[in-house]
Amino acid sequence: MAEGKIFVAIQDGLCQLPDGNYVTLKTGVTRVREGHPLLKGRASMFKELDVHYELEDARSAPESKKVVPKAEEPKAEGKPAGLTSDDAPTAPQRRGRRVTKTGD
Repeated sequence: MAEGKIFVAIQDGLCQLPDGNYVTLKTGVTRVREGHPLLKGRASMFKELDVHYELEDARSAPESKKVVPKAEEPKAEGKPAGLTSDDAPTAPQRRGRRVTKTGD
C-alpha cells in the first residue's frame, strides 16, 4: 500500500502551484505525498512524516491472531434486549435547565 513517502508542513505559508492555484500550508496539518508539485522547490518547508503503524494485508499474515468481539450475554428473566414498556419514560425528557421568569 505504501506508494511513497508522506511529508508534513513544518511552517505556515501560502504557496502557488504551477496551475495558478494557491495552497495554504498549516504546520503539522498539511500533508503532501512524495512527487507532488507543492514539494518542488519547497522541501525545506516540509519534513518526512513518521509512520507509527503499518497496515498489513490479512492474507500476508494469516498466523496473526484475529480479535473476535465478545458475544452479548442473554438478559436475566427472559426479557428481550432493548427498550421495554417497563423502561419507557412516561413523559418526554428535556435537556438543559429550565428558565423561569421572576416577578418584577
